[in-house]
Amino acid sequence: MPILSEIFVYPIKSCAGIALSRAVLRETGLEFDRNWMVTDASAG
Repeated sequence: MPILSEIFVYPIKSCAGIALSRAVLRETGLEFDRNWMVTDASAG
């Protein structure tokens, strides 16, 4: 059986990840993974 020893989460989409040795799995995926997005209101 495979064992996961490290995983990265990305709290802000397209920014640097954070290495974790443990993570909580929620109904929506890994806790804190891609919870926020930085936007620019003047763009577009």
